Amino acid sequence: MRSDSLRRLVPRVRKRSACHLALGRIAVFAWCADKHVRDIHSAAMRLAASPLMGREHDDLKPGIREVVVYPTVLFYRVSCEQVEVVRAVDGRRDIAAIFGED
Repeated sequence: MRSDSLRRLVPRVRKRSACHLALGRIAVFAWCADKHVRDIHSAAMRLAASPLMGREHDDLKPGIREVVVYPTVLFYRVSCEQVEVVRAVDGRRDIAAIFGED
C-alpha cells in the first residue's frame, strides 16, 4: 500500500474511534441513569415494607420523612394505609427553599 493511501485511511480511523468512544460514553451514562432509577425504585419498594425507615423532617413540613438514594432524596409521608412520595429532589439543592415555595 502506498503511503498517501495510508494517510487518507488514518483520519477515517480516528473519526470512527472518536465516534465509537462517544457512543461508548453515551452507553455508560445511560447505564448509570438506569441504575439510579432502579435504585430509587428499590428504595420506594423498601418504604412500602418499612415506612418508618426514613428520617423525620418535621422542620420542612409536619409528617414529612426522607430517604436518601444519593444524590436523590425521596421525601414522603405515611398515612394509615399508604406511603406517599411527595417529592424526589437532588440532595445538593437548597431543600428548605424548595419546600418553602409551597
